Amino acid sequence: KCSGLKVVVETMYWGSMRHALTAPAADPLRRAKRVMEHLIKLAAPWGAPNRWALMMADALVPNSEIEARLLHRHFAIPRERINVVYNGVDPRFAQASPDLFIEKYGLRDFILCTGIVEERKNQLALIRCLKDSNLGLVIIGGAPGPHQSYLQECRDEARDEVLFIDALDHDDPLLSSAYAACGAL
Repeated sequence: KCSGLKVVVETMYWGSMRHALTAPAADPLRRAKRVMEHLIKLAAPWGAPNRWALMMADALVPNSEIEARLLHRHFAIPRERINVVYNGVDPRFAQASPDLFIEKYGLRDFILCTGIVEERKNQLALIRCLKDSNLGLVIIGGAPGPHQSYLQECRDEARDEVLFIDALDHDDPLLSSAYAACGAL
C-alpha cells in the first residue's frame, strides 16, 4: 500500500469472449492473446493478467452492477471490495430548453443514446429492439477509426426514424437541448 493511504480504482472493464474475439487487433496473434487472457480469467481468475493491480486496491468502483459482477467473477475480487458508483449528470442538462433541438431537427419525445458508437455499447441491439416500435431514436456520437464499420452496420440496420448525429462537444448547447427534447429530464 502507499504510505498508509487508501487506494481506490475506478474500473472500466468489459470482459466478454465476444469482445475478445471482435475487438480490433493489429494481427491474429494479438487477437489470440486476448482470447487466451479471457479464458484464463474464467478458468483461473487468480492468474488473470492485471489482477494484481486490482487486488492492491482497497476498493474498486465500477459504474454498473454488471461490471461489478464481471470483476468479481473474472478476477475473484471479493464482492465487499467492489462498490458501484453510477455516472453523474451535469445539472445544466436538467435546466436545458428543448427548443434548439426541436427547431433544428423537428423531434421531441424520443430515445436518446449518446457516446462513442462501438460494439461494446451495442447501439445495434437498441436499433433492433426499437425497429417495430413507434419510438424515435437519436444517436449522438462518432465512431473512431476502428469502429467505422460498426457505425455503418448500425446505419444499414436503422429505419428512417433513426437520426444519427456526429459527436457533439460536451458544452454544445445542442447536446443539452437534445436531452431536454427527448423527454428524459
